[in-house]
Amino acid sequence: MTNGFYCVYCNRNRSGTPNSEEARTREHFVPESIGGEWEIPVCWKCNQSANRKSDALLNEIIWSYELYRTGILEHNGYARLKNGNHVFGRFKYQTKPRAEDPSKVHHQFHWFNEVFYRREVPKEDIGYLVFYPGSPDRVRESTRAVAKIALGAIYYLANFRMEQKLLHEHIVAGLEFADLRAYAQFAEFNPGVKGRSNGIGLVSMTPEEAKTFILTLENPETRRHYISVEDSKQGTTVTVCLYSNYFWKVLVPNASLGLPFLHDETLLEDLEKVNLDKVGAHQYLDGTVPIVISWR
Repeated sequence: MTNGFYCVYCNRNRSGTPNSEEARTREHFVPESIGGEWEIPVCWKCNQSANRKSDALLNEIIWSYELYRTGILEHNGYARLKNGNHVFGRFKYQTKPRAEDPSKVHHQFHWFNEVFYRREVPKEDIGYLVFYPGSPDRVRESTRAVAKIALGAIYYLANFRMEQKLLHEHIVAGLEFADLRAYAQFAEFNPGVKGRSNGIGLVSMTPEEAKTFILTLENPETRRHYISVEDSKQGTTVTVCLYSNYFWKVLVPNASLGLPFLHDETLLEDLEKVNLDKVGAHQYLDGTVPIVISWR
């Protein structure tokens, strides 16, 4: 029995030889660290590359996932003191629904440790906290991780969500997907032979588009990861939504998969509910936009 398989990331048929670069591994193209459950087979070399490059870029949005999952946020930031000074350090902050009215939140500040003097700043000296979700360059670079998710989503939906029991392993093997692999920074991939490469389009939905989209889903107030793929006159479009906060559309021009509209979602019912008035707002936070936390 052969262990050979196709790796969608490097676009190669791999031997599957254990303990080698071509060994078959399970890849969560939406990382487990933010609740990803979908799996696809990729070679060991590509799995390591994806974890080191693409997945690490998503660290800039993991803070919000942890806050929605646990109500606890630990982050580097600034404390604005009541005397007007700013001090840099690390803080721990928590939100809890109020027992008497779960629709309202109780804010609990735990501690703020100043980095320079290595001391804890007394709570009574702090006016409010400020932190930046990530540097502008890191936030922009995170879209490379979205390119990897889009490639994995096409493969997963074509091979595991089709009603017909047909495999479409090589459905993304053509030249039209070369730029998507390049943007996701997969090293030493096979660009393909047939087709025509013409770049990719990767854009964030506006808050209005995101809200319109989320309201079309069943139980829109439940946080989820969502992926879909469909063909159009322009090419193949992949929609990616991460825990109802971040929304992207990825267009691969010239591509035509010949598949029906396919989609899937992972419900994240252990996270707090979606505030539909703020859907899509977080994806516009970059290193120039501070988040202010005040518990008074």
